[in-house]
Amino acid sequence: MDTKQAAQKWGVSRPTVQKYCRWNYVPGAVKNKAGQYTLPEKAKRPYIPKKRVNRTASDDKWDLLNVLYRDWAFPVKVLGLNRRRLADALCALRDAELIVRRDPDKAARRLRHYRLTDKGITIMENKDPRKALLHYLKQLGELAAVVKGLV
Repeated sequence: MDTKQAAQKWGVSRPTVQKYCRWNYVPGAVKNKAGQYTLPEKAKRPYIPKKRVNRTASDDKWDLLNVLYRDWAFPVKVLGLNRRRLADALCALRDAELIVRRDPDKAARRLRHYRLTDKGITIMENKDPRKALLHYLKQLGELAAVVKGLV
């Protein structure tokens, strides 16, 4: 499909689709001799979160869960995460049993190696998933504090 069809399908402008292709956010996009992009038929709109001035660990977790829930392909650099923050967010989500490795035998350092668990899907299907996630993480933090105090 061309950029015009992708723009209609995704509900964005044609220059936006061209920008996604130029920045390699759409896997499989090819530029022809005329300078126009051809995208695969199954190409999905990349998830690009709004940039925030003061990102928190909760923002990182939310964006990662959102990407996994929507199954969108995108480069992690779009989130503005370095390797350490990405690893921390993935570990926190895995410890909360919201995500799980696709192949447990392999060491997973990339987001594409993970998928949502039933708990993660339940939170994302909630009426207000961001509030549900923050509430759930807060409960886990309180539970961890209680357990730590008992030990």
